[in-house]
Amino acid sequence: MKLRFLLKTAFGGVRTNKARSALTILGIVIGVTAIIMIMSIGEGAQELILGQIRGIGSRTIIVEPGREPQGPSDIAQIFTDSLKDREVLAISNPGNVMGKNQVVPNVIAPSSLSFENETKRVNVIGTSNLWMEVMSIAPSEGGIFFRGRYQTSRSSGNYRL
Repeated sequence: MKLRFLLKTAFGGVRTNKARSALTILGIVIGVTAIIMIMSIGEGAQELILGQIRGIGSRTIIVEPGREPQGPSDIAQIFTDSLKDREVLAISNPGNVMGKNQVVPNVIAPSSLSFENETKRVNVIGTSNLWMEVMSIAPSEGGIFFRGRYQTSRSSGNYRL
């Protein structure tokens, strides 16, 4: 008897307050949709990050130089600092970093390249030939410059970008 009375009262309230009921249902739908979207975006971001980590290998660590800015005028220093030769040598020392296999320093600088009537903004990478082996990549076309020689992608390994 109590259940029948409760249902009759609930449906009577919905019938008499149609606008309030519609807005309540709309609020619930929007709330559930927002939660589902946030969860999907979070999982997508997690997959993106894990995919990038898998791309360079889970045993590869990239160390970038930098320091905490001390004030507003110091913010540009985050991007201009670089590891010095002594720091690369310290990281290369097996006694300082246990379990490491290779240390490959590199420099990445944005630049403009032109060919015929076309100009593109690219990142130029300056590194050793060991970098391509560590990252398991090689250019799909063209090649790399190594100690004054031009090495084509066919002679630098079977990996392709």
